[in-house]
Amino acid sequence: MLLKGSRSSSQRGATLVEMAIVIPLFLSLLFVAVELGLAFRSKLIVDDGVQAAARVGAAVGNGLDVDLFVLEELIGQVSALPNNGIDILSHVEIYKVNPDGSPNTAELNRYFYPWTSSTTDCDWTPCPEGTTGYSSWTWRPGERNVAVDNLDLTAA
Repeated sequence: MLLKGSRSSSQRGATLVEMAIVIPLFLSLLFVAVELGLAFRSKLIVDDGVQAAARVGAAVGNGLDVDLFVLEELIGQVSALPNNGIDILSHVEIYKVNPDGSPNTAELNRYFYPWTSSTTDCDWTPCPEGTTGYSSWTWRPGERNVAVDNLDLTAA
């Protein structure tokens, strides 16, 4: 006869088997949740960086070094990622949009960041600083229309 509260050896073995099955599943779900959270955090940081860089581009307008300011803002924002976002950011494209919102590939500036220490002030390839970048730009800052018309509404 079993005393109240005691278990037979077969019941203890069943409990160990159940734990051996449940604990790996629980830990797997926990790690998946953590990894998804970190991936979502990285996506939010990149999205915020792109928005901040676009705001800088809009504020500078068609100034000569606008692309450089945009790129510096983006790198400043992405540096919050692990390893400074090296594995996430490979290049940046600054392009003119068509009326439907699609990119105009004929007017596109593409910059690569090699993520190496550089002896110059500009780490981007090609460097968008000053007049040196004009030879490789297909969409020059001076050609950009940054004026916003017809925003004022008047009462009739």
